[in-house]
Amino acid sequence: VAHAMDATGSSWKIDRVIKGRKLSVDETIPTDKLASQSRSNFHGPHILRWNRAFDTWTIEAPANRELVEFLGRGIGLSAIGRELMPGHHQAQQLRFFLPYLENADGQIADSTHWKLSGAPYAVLQRLAPNLDADQLLEWINSQSSGNYKRVALSVVLLGICGQQREADLVKEWIDQATPGGDPAYLAALFTAHLERGGEEAVRFLEESYLQNHDRTLGEVIAVIDALRTHAQAETAVSRDRIKASFQLLLRQRPPLAETIIEDFARWEDWSIAPRLMEIHASGKQPWNNALITDYLKACPLPSAKKYLTRASGQTIDMISPSRVE
Repeated sequence: VAHAMDATGSSWKIDRVIKGRKLSVDETIPTDKLASQSRSNFHGPHILRWNRAFDTWTIEAPANRELVEFLGRGIGLSAIGRELMPGHHQAQQLRFFLPYLENADGQIADSTHWKLSGAPYAVLQRLAPNLDADQLLEWINSQSSGNYKRVALSVVLLGICGQQREADLVKEWIDQATPGGDPAYLAALFTAHLERGGEEAVRFLEESYLQNHDRTLGEVIAVIDALRTHAQAETAVSRDRIKASFQLLLRQRPPLAETIIEDFARWEDWSIAPRLMEIHASGKQPWNNALITDYLKACPLPSAKKYLTRASGQTIDMISPSRVE
């Protein structure tokens, strides 16, 4: 936090250090280290951020007391090795941010959405007792139609804490969704539907989207993203059930193999190796070849090793799918 020492903001004196040791309180930021600014007048304290890559300071926003306290506590929490923390400790950190979700200060609201949106879904689920479905519905209804990121997060949280009323609303929103709508919003709807509907919701998404060739690519990708979210958390729907959906996708839409290959590799599931060898051998989907090769290299099955040995010495179209073992 710093204040301008002149009306143009060409020189700044530091009042408080929220994070970092680049400079200390009462030091002055060198004029040549300030990034060019579009505004001409600066009044009161502002938040300044040091850009390590360019060794310059950027003037971010006016610093009111709430913003400074939010950044101070929020940055302090973020500094604790969250990647090493158990899920309940990560959730405990995120509870601090919940009251700021739709704060009137845009900087606070944006930071909160960024923090919550980046959290693993399994951690978000632990926030259920702290979420208010009525408040989330109010936020969703008050958002402008173009603010999909904020709506999407609120929809996901609504799915986590909602009951039958919210489940019905989510299904209604899915039925009303525009085919060419925002993919993040669609994925949020599908994620919430899976949370509330379980395996029945999986069957609906399979029949209405994965097996329906009238659906757009964006809609199908949104379904895949939602299924993947639940597979990683492995809560509302089992990972095995979602694997079955991905295998269905591979049968119904083989050109989209690239969207699910890495998932099976990460899970060390080699059940799709025979089908991937057929796709690779056909030579009709070259965009899938690199991922298929990486998958087969990691696959411990003898047939995969044999196929790769044969393929390395021949062009793809010389390998007959009927010879793949």
